[in-house]
Amino acid sequence: MRRTLIIALACGVLLGGCALFPGAVADAPSASDPLTTEATATSTSVPTPPTQSPQVQQDRTFTILWDSSRALNPLTSSSPANLQLAGLLYEGLFRVNNDFTWEPVLCDTWETTDGMHWSFRLKSGILFHNGSELGIFDVIGTLNTARETGRYVNRLSNVSKVGTADGAVTVTLKIADYDFPALLDIPIMKDGTTYSQRPLGTGPFTLDAGTNTLRAYFGHRSAEDLPIMSISLTEVEHENLIPAFDSGTVDMIIENKSDTGSMEYSAGAERRGYATNIMHFVGFNPWRGYCMSPEHRKVIASIFNRAALTAQSLPDCKAAVLPLPPGSPYYLQSIADTALIPAASIRSTMAAVGTYDYDGDGVLDYYDDDGVMHKASLEFVVHRDNLKKVNAAKQLADMLREYGFTVVLRELSWSDYSTAVKEGRFDLFYGSVQISANFNLMPLFDDKGAARSVSYNSTLDLMATEFLAASPGEMKQTAAFLLLTEFCDYLPFTPVVFESGALLTNRGVVTGANPTQYNAFNDFTQWKINFGG
Repeated sequence: MRRTLIIALACGVLLGGCALFPGAVADAPSASDPLTTEATATSTSVPTPPTQSPQVQQDRTFTILWDSSRALNPLTSSSPANLQLAGLLYEGLFRVNNDFTWEPVLCDTWETTDGMHWSFRLKSGILFHNGSELGIFDVIGTLNTARETGRYVNRLSNVSKVGTADGAVTVTLKIADYDFPALLDIPIMKDGTTYSQRPLGTGPFTLDAGTNTLRAYFGHRSAEDLPIMSISLTEVEHENLIPAFDSGTVDMIIENKSDTGSMEYSAGAERRGYATNIMHFVGFNPWRGYCMSPEHRKVIASIFNRAALTAQSLPDCKAAVLPLPPGSPYYLQSIADTALIPAASIRSTMAAVGTYDYDGDGVLDYYDDDGVMHKASLEFVVHRDNLKKVNAAKQLADMLREYGFTVVLRELSWSDYSTAVKEGRFDLFYGSVQISANFNLMPLFDDKGAARSVSYNSTLDLMATEFLAASPGEMKQTAAFLLLTEFCDYLPFTPVVFESGALLTNRGVVTGANPTQYNAFNDFTQWKINFGG
């Protein structure tokens, strides 16, 4: 039996590497998980109007969190607070925006003729914090380190070689990918420091560890435009975050309401949402029971009321029926609009595909391919450590029960959950996975490498490869159309939402913030910070 997709998704394989700040696998054990970052499909810098105003201390300092006992290295650090600082201390060749497009930062020009062989020329005059100029071997050293260790190893798995030619950085890929620059927001570090606890970067701030302060780096090209010349760092225990934020001891918090540990901050806080590519989905078991039939899988996917789910169990998430972030260039709304059975037609469609209470006992029945009648019962498994996802699974189970399905929801430990999925002891499972910034869906559908799946589909595998390799424009749109159409016909799993996250500040303290999933301090030169009178 070919089992690639479901195990990979259930076990939370990161498809494109983690975000620079929080961004984690939602179903993996969460003892050291960064807070998962998420967003609405389109970000907005307009803060949520407050309903009350907390008593914020005006101490004339802007203070954010850090962890002095843990590494600042953005390749290897496991500290959410320290990873957040990467947006001020480091820069990548490119950055990814809230609409999932990408643009250059340290890169001046780039070119490819076939999507496999890339050449990147660096901007001149970029200085590291020790005053040395950014060079080719700094980029090569960073990318090669990132390929070998830390949070970006999976992201760069398609890279076969990093080198130099004609004064440019060259990268050779194994499979063509015309959106490869979307993966290159990786923080560039001074060659020789990439394995250190506090590597040198080119960002607008440097760390003064002796005073727990970030200080503006005047060798940075945007130093004169920074809204503040120093940022205070503080350490606060998780249980003390709310009073620290409400009093102004901490001026900025990253919020993810899909995380089990999410906290309810003051209604007076200003909230700026941002988009993410972290997908929640329900996986099907296609080799046993009711879910063996694609028509039956479509019935289940259509019963799930995603609007109700986001209203009750997963606030601020974005409903989705396709395996790409809503708002991304390839989330084809024309397909999404017809992917599911309209609510008014679900019951009649169920009867048409043989799902009906044939024996009149109040419980749905169905006939298998051999003409044998079975009860339409479903075993639904979920990892119990994430309470938000448990509640979402409970709500989805209730939706199925309303249509007459018998659903047994099993809340399992991580070990038991992983084993149940691996051994096929389920009909449905609740999972999550991070889609890569270049929209590489191959790990969802292939039967090779680390992403072992249960429901291998050779057509989807081929189409995902062709989608990744398609050149921009009409060819890419056509490849997306074919892939998503086949996905909706076969339906190995059904997406339900993409997570959301937000940057919180106290009312009136910050204006102009435009955070992204990958950088809370995106466009920091556009911020204005108010210390009060």
